[in-house]
Amino acid sequence: MDIDWEYPGMEGNGNPNIPEDKEYFTSLMQELREGLNRISEDQVLTFAVAGWEEFFNHIEINKVMLHANYMNVMSYDLAGGHDPYTSHHTNLGWVKMADLEGTPAAAKIREEGDSTKPFSAEKIISYCINKGVKPSQIVIGAAFYGKGWMGVPPENNGLYQLNRGQYRGGSYSVIRENLEDKNGYIRFWDPIALAPFLYNKTDSIFISYEDTVSIRLKTVYAINEGLGGIMFWQLGSDTDKDGLVDAIYAEKIKN
Repeated sequence: MDIDWEYPGMEGNGNPNIPEDKEYFTSLMQELREGLNRISEDQVLTFAVAGWEEFFNHIEINKVMLHANYMNVMSYDLAGGHDPYTSHHTNLGWVKMADLEGTPAAAKIREEGDSTKPFSAEKIISYCINKGVKPSQIVIGAAFYGKGWMGVPPENNGLYQLNRGQYRGGSYSVIRENLEDKNGYIRFWDPIALAPFLYNKTDSIFISYEDTVSIRLKTVYAINEGLGGIMFWQLGSDTDKDGLVDAIYAEKIKN
């Protein structure tokens, strides 16, 4: 059983929330565990967590982990159309503010006063481990879709630049078939974020996404760090052949 509560004590997509959600979430997980144990003690209970630190101010993580087998880290949607600057939405690599110096993104982050940005899978997983979560109980997340922005200037090939709003990203299968080094889109690689991105100079469009290179690196990271595994959203967005699931499997077999 997997619980996807977005989010206890926080506003998600119009969900009702109250401060007491923090304790209620613990009670929910405890009661579910007790119920599952009545079926058999090998029943698996998991839950989804956000890929940013503020979420953990609203749950009792150490108490919850007494009842859950794994936590599924939604290390995607780390950036999106609500952001005034382009960025990676599912990057593994730990990008620091020093890496953004001189970009409009750095100026905006300082203006917002948000010391938790920029986000990354490695950053939030390290944060969870420091909070006392066992690595073997942490599952890293991958995105089988992209996030896009329009009206993006060409500096730095569109990365960490201001934009004029959200643009459709699309599934990985559509990105690979129609956009990756096609129709004016050029694929670039960020060696710090360990993530690919596309930029169309003619149409001023920037797209952040996951590809077989980045997801192989996530798989290796999960193995090397002793994590509980890797999960993704969603299977139907993958290609039929040599896709992201194939890349995960190939890396797992190799290691």
